[in-house]
Amino acid sequence: MPLILLAALAGPADAAELVWLDDDPSAEDLAAVRLASGLDGEPRSAEAFRAAATDLGSADTEAWAALEVALKEVRPFETRLDGELVIMEELDNAIAALPAIPDAAARDALFSALAYQGFAVDRFFVHQLGEDERAEGMRVLLPDGTALPRPWVDAVALDPSRDVTPYEIAEAAQRANFATVKQAAGSLLPGRVALEGELPAGSSLVLDGVPVDPGPTGRIRVRPGQHFVHVVRSGHVLARAKGRVDVNGTLSIGVSLDDATWNGWLEGIRAGKTPPPPPELSPSLQAWDGEVVVAWQGAKGPQAVRVTEGGVASLDVDKALRAAGGRRSDDGGVQVQIAAGVGAGWLSSGDFYAQDPANVPREVASVNAATVDVMADVSVQVGLFRASVLGDFGIPFGEHHVAFTGDDTLRFRPDVSVALGVKYAQVMAGYLFPHHPSVGARATIPAYKGLEVLAVFRAGLPTTSTRDDGTEWTSLPVWQAWAGIGYRFGVRVSE
Repeated sequence: MPLILLAALAGPADAAELVWLDDDPSAEDLAAVRLASGLDGEPRSAEAFRAAATDLGSADTEAWAALEVALKEVRPFETRLDGELVIMEELDNAIAALPAIPDAAARDALFSALAYQGFAVDRFFVHQLGEDERAEGMRVLLPDGTALPRPWVDAVALDPSRDVTPYEIAEAAQRANFATVKQAAGSLLPGRVALEGELPAGSSLVLDGVPVDPGPTGRIRVRPGQHFVHVVRSGHVLARAKGRVDVNGTLSIGVSLDDATWNGWLEGIRAGKTPPPPPELSPSLQAWDGEVVVAWQGAKGPQAVRVTEGGVASLDVDKALRAAGGRRSDDGGVQVQIAAGVGAGWLSSGDFYAQDPANVPREVASVNAATVDVMADVSVQVGLFRASVLGDFGIPFGEHHVAFTGDDTLRFRPDVSVALGVKYAQVMAGYLFPHHPSVGARATIPAYKGLEVLAVFRAGLPTTSTRDDGTEWTSLPVWQAWAGIGYRFGVRVSE
């Protein structure tokens, strides 16, 4: 029964997430891991797992949508008695719920909301902003005691170069007051955003929706007010922070799980060990309901482990396949495969000097030749058994390392063979041009996906030939060995 169907029939999935460490898995490998783990969701990346507790998600989307709705719904209160209080409260709740600013467009949306909220503050309290108890959370006091609308101070901190538009603040008096606040806030001494530790390789720091360079000091000067900062890599947020920055104050951010710890843990899992997850990964596990299945492509097929805060447990994918009556494509059915490989090695033959004794010295170096070899084959594989037709093309180096054939010489030494055996090793028989029947063996060991390690040994058998003058000539045996790397891909033609 096909693996994909078996996985679909395996039963309901649990709530855990499936993480795949390599590139996109094949449908068959994914089905095998789903069968072993009981999961049916789409695989997530390792970076998504690492960032699960801090990544942008549905909560961010909902918060920004709620801000947009709130800004539209409070505008009619602008013309109602004490409607400014409703504007202040509704927008304050929506702004407080914002977890991060993902980009410059979101920053502009927040600026508009702050500008309008500040308009309500300025128009309602007028000259009583510094004294009215109801304005306690809506004002910022300067060192000289001057009170400024907090939303406008935050808007200036968010984008110091931005001016309000007539759509954001319809009344000219408040637009003029905003310009005054902008100038006053700009005169305040700055605070800073400080990076704790170093940025992970390939990541960037995003301040208020805009990527920034923290420089060698890891510190960025900012205007006093509320700020949002996060660290992003490959589209995933690895850390985030938000808060108010006072004059000479600091907002700190750091990535708690460093790359060395993270990569070391993944390498331990790939090596067949079960190291416990780092403590810094606990928030990500909790964000994904406390359980994750981590899978990857091993040398003999997909491998998987189940990760919880209590530890790591291996999953036996092969056992699950056998129990369900399933199999992977390399363990059943008929496949037609094409492979090619390249390598280097050694070729030895006394014929190098026996055929031309007048010119070739009888030395060890004249018998032995370094070679570069290329191999290509077409195979049929049934389960673990494989039959192949292959060509092995070797080029020996050196002044005397050529074979004589009549009046010509041949440096290029092709061997055409058939091979029979299992997927890991086959025996070969063929003909090594120009004079020798050949026998040998080769190993084709899968390494990673379609890559395989090649090792070849063959012997060219001596033969007796008759020259044109009627005399006989007997060739000496040829010995060849080489190793290299190849790539193999196959197409299943039947179950």
